[in-house]
Amino acid sequence: MLNITCICKLCVLQNISADLRSVSPGENITLHCSVSADYEISWFHQNSEQQMKLLVSAARGQINKSFTRNYNVNEVHYELNENSSSVSLVIIGVNDTDLGLFYCGGRNTSSLLQFGKPIRLTFTGKCSEVIITFL
Repeated sequence: MLNITCICKLCVLQNISADLRSVSPGENITLHCSVSADYEISWFHQNSEQQMKLLVSAARGQINKSFTRNYNVNEVHYELNENSSSVSLVIIGVNDTDLGLFYCGGRNTSSLLQFGKPIRLTFTGKCSEVIITFL
């Protein structure tokens, strides 16, 4: 009986849509929120190994009407950019732990959080290694 093992690299070609973003390790990337909110905007992250985690949150001020950050899990790694009625997430120095799904949620005057379309972040040209054994 012949037993042959090889390591093959599989690359899946994907159509790039608005919800798929690719970046090289160490680069910065800005993710735009597709939700408009008058009161609060929050960004969440989820990878395959963990539950959804709150990254940053910002609330609109009563007087000057601009968003003010009220929570940031890592101020060195995440920044917020305000754009009219939305807030974009800037990831500084993307690494392996940043890969996965990002969700932007917004609240108006109600207590309901509305989520926009999720954004999947991957590394540019990333391939998966698979071990194949032929018997």
